[in-house]
Amino acid sequence: MNTSPIKSDEDILGAVETFPSLPSAVVEIIHSIDDDDVTPVELARKIESDLGMLAGVLKLANSSRYAVRGGVASVQQAVPVLGFNAIRNLACLEGVSSHFRNHSRNAFDFENFMRHSIGVACCAKFIARSIHLNPDIAFVSGLLHDVGQVVVAVTLPDELGVVMEYKKQHDCHIAVAERAVLGMDHADIGAHLTNRWNFPAVISEAIGSHHHVFDEVSSRMADMVHVAEVLSHALDFGSSDQVPPLSQGAMLRMELSFQHVRSHFDEIEDEYCDMARMLGVV
Repeated sequence: MNTSPIKSDEDILGAVETFPSLPSAVVEIIHSIDDDDVTPVELARKIESDLGMLAGVLKLANSSRYAVRGGVASVQQAVPVLGFNAIRNLACLEGVSSHFRNHSRNAFDFENFMRHSIGVACCAKFIARSIHLNPDIAFVSGLLHDVGQVVVAVTLPDELGVVMEYKKQHDCHIAVAERAVLGMDHADIGAHLTNRWNFPAVISEAIGSHHHVFDEVSSRMADMVHVAEVLSHALDFGSSDQVPPLSQGAMLRMELSFQHVRSHFDEIEDEYCDMARMLGVV
């Protein structure tokens, strides 16, 4: 294993940029979250353009979570039954999961990564509804908040080994170890890549800033992803990493009370369990 980290930011970003972009159909669906003019017919056409995603969405739509009488045979049929936003979120969930599964390596714990990502997505969607943010943008931001971790694992395996050794020696959070070894963390890398992939700015910004919400100025979406991640750790939705400290500033900026969140733990957990089961990562 290489015992010395890559020194320059250019070298690191050049390496991570070799990670394949999400399929164009997935990127288009993510873009549609920020477009009020997208119709159910257009959404169905985007999903149907990728046979793998189409099969995955239909599998998820026919899962026990939705229990549609007679089953769902097409996206067009599923939209009025399950709802436009639910179908779009299923497409994002399936597309992202399949892409990461196809490009992860043996040393990377894909199932644990997806459990944590789904957990943060479910928590983020609930919090967004509570504070009147777009729950679909929140869901995707939560789902992809740690995209930089899988990218580092695939494109910088030797450097990741150094990061994990630093983390073990210093008993610190993964982001602290990444900054010490790489000079940047997985949130910075995730924001860089999603910007290159032309994601909506609000999603890239939330991904890049969710570990930096202890500053006096932070976006509400970054605050929301941060709190969702802490909540996901607290509810044991995947991830064996340390629980990051909760930013009271983020809670105050969102005017969100822990008592309100706690009263909905069962609802959040039910949705998480259903989605994890649908993807086979329980």
